[in-house]
Amino acid sequence: YPRVAHVQYLVALSRLITGERESGLAALHDCLTMSPGATTCAILLGELQAYAGDCVSAERTARRIIEVDPE
Repeated sequence: YPRVAHVQYLVALSRLITGERESGLAALHDCLTMSPGATTCAILLGELQAYAGDCVSAERTARRIIEVDPE
């Protein structure tokens, strides 16, 4: 479902820009649930996790990205 994943990415981005962090994170998780290979969603999620100091989750997300797209 690449189109649906892209829509969820845009929803997440708009929510994050307007300060709705939790809602934005939920949209990123929804994106990855619908399309596990959506690296755009995973990259943004991993960056947010790292910025928040959640190193365990950021590492898990990074490993997921590498698994899906090793290049």
